[in-house]
Amino acid sequence: MTDPETNATPTPSPKRASAAAQREATRALAYGGMAVALSSVLSLVVVFSMPQGGSVTAASMLPAVFFALAFGLRWGVLAGLALGLVQMLLPGAYMVHPLQALLDYPLAFASLGVAGLFALPAKKRTESPELLRRVARLPLWAPVAGTFAAMALRTLFHVLSGVVFFASYAPEGQDVWLYSLAYNGSYMLPEAVVTTVLLTAFLAALRRAWRTPSVL
Repeated sequence: MTDPETNATPTPSPKRASAAAQREATRALAYGGMAVALSSVLSLVVVFSMPQGGSVTAASMLPAVFFALAFGLRWGVLAGLALGLVQMLLPGAYMVHPLQALLDYPLAFASLGVAGLFALPAKKRTESPELLRRVARLPLWAPVAGTFAAMALRTLFHVLSGVVFFASYAPEGQDVWLYSLAYNGSYMLPEAVVTTVLLTAFLAALRRAWRTPSVL
């Protein structure tokens, strides 16, 4: 709605803006809890696991990445942090040192929130309370870039953990950085590919069903 005399869009009142922010925070807390719970359950469905920790799962990162794409960086990082803390309590957690646990769990999973850098702008998100429509409005390259950015940063934390705490497992004469990258990449790359394929296929189907234009 515009002012007929100035032809300008009126600025929302502080009270209305505050109410919208509160509604968005409530949605983020509710859906964030659901995303953490679903990711945690899917992480228990293990396709294969590595001897010093790490596994390929039933696309357990998909709910966390989807949430970050729906709510942005800040909420995505907080949900990822919560997911990392939960992962420490689940079967299969591999911890040998407090700093290693910090790198492999809270920090690594919080990094999934960087997918939120590719979310819609905050104003457009609050105008669209339906999560599926929020993410469906993204150009298809955005979920791909967001997923790989999130997975790459998570892999970096795992690689650093491997270099510091698991260097003794590297074969004699092999560079420990290459060993850690190969070890962690062996499960993170399949996880990233599966997450990206499922997410883009789902969003493409939604856009065809709704004929939702992307927001560039």
